[in-house]
Amino acid sequence: MSKAYETIRSRLWLILLATFLFVYGIHVGLTASPVEEASASAKLIEVIKELAKLYKPYSLSTMVFLLVKNSLTMYLIYFAGIMLAFPSAIVVILNGFVVGVVGKILAEEHGASTAFLSLATHGVFEVAALVIAGAFGLNLGLCVLKRVFKISSRTEVSLRDLIKLDLASLTVVGIPLLAIAAFMETFVTPMVSGLY
Repeated sequence: MSKAYETIRSRLWLILLATFLFVYGIHVGLTASPVEEASASAKLIEVIKELAKLYKPYSLSTMVFLLVKNSLTMYLIYFAGIMLAFPSAIVVILNGFVVGVVGKILAEEHGASTAFLSLATHGVFEVAALVIAGAFGLNLGLCVLKRVFKISSRTEVSLRDLIKLDLASLTVVGIPLLAIAAFMETFVTPMVSGLY
């Protein structure tokens, strides 16, 4: 467990960068012009509506579904980094964009406090795990770039060892965060948001 936290601490600057990218995505989602919003939101809303059909508040199966979906997203964000870091950054921005668009739609339809309660109760935990995965993916991509351009570093570790360490750290820290988020989204968010 302490190895996971040590790994996270050593990547703090990348976590801050991934947090900035996520917040930037939220900003873009919140401030998208009506034309941009219409095209992006229409597609996004279709996907969300399909996923919403699977969402049943206060159901253990919903909690498991959310945990599995978000865990796969976390690992996808991480492994996307192997393609020179950019895909991890893009996925983090896109997740922020989704939060921004959904928050804007909820605020327009139900008010800002409902939007905040609907997203923040579980989002704090979910976003933390996804941002950490994004930071780890950025680090993975940077390590690949160093190898491609033959840039050596004092603390060079093999990609295999790096991936093992990262996956262990993501699992030890990320999965519990996502489990809390899934519980909150299934059992707490419906209560506090008043939408269900």
